[in-house]
Amino acid sequence: MDPRGVSLRIARTLGLRYAKTMSSPIFDTHAAANRYKSAGFTDSQVEALVDVARETTALPDISSLSTKADLDKLALATKTDLDRLALATKTDFTQLDGKIDRVQVELKNAIATSQVQTVSLILAGVAAMVAFSSVLPKLIR
Repeated sequence: MDPRGVSLRIARTLGLRYAKTMSSPIFDTHAAANRYKSAGFTDSQVEALVDVARETTALPDISSLSTKADLDKLALATKTDLDRLALATKTDFTQLDGKIDRVQVELKNAIATSQVQTVSLILAGVAAMVAFSSVLPKLIR
């Protein structure tokens, strides 16, 4: 069997030859017509058979199809891109973790400062009440 699935015997019967440098069949219409005529076919039958054989042996244009090598290159490029993306993502997360840690420290410092200010205000208010309560009786008299 040839690569296209047509047996060589059928190809020879149809008048096909395979060029050594090409993978597509070459249809010898003259040889096929002579064989059909010698077998007793009429000219119109020979024309019809030769046309059908020519149409069925025409191979589709596969020049735009990807080869295994093309797919391997694409797979390698995709893997490389994914590896770069993974590394960039890890770097981004590391930087983000660092920023989160800095914000947490800043928040803790801001909370501690607020607590000190609140305690200071409370103590100042208590001191003011004590002072006022000691001065108030003297002012009332």
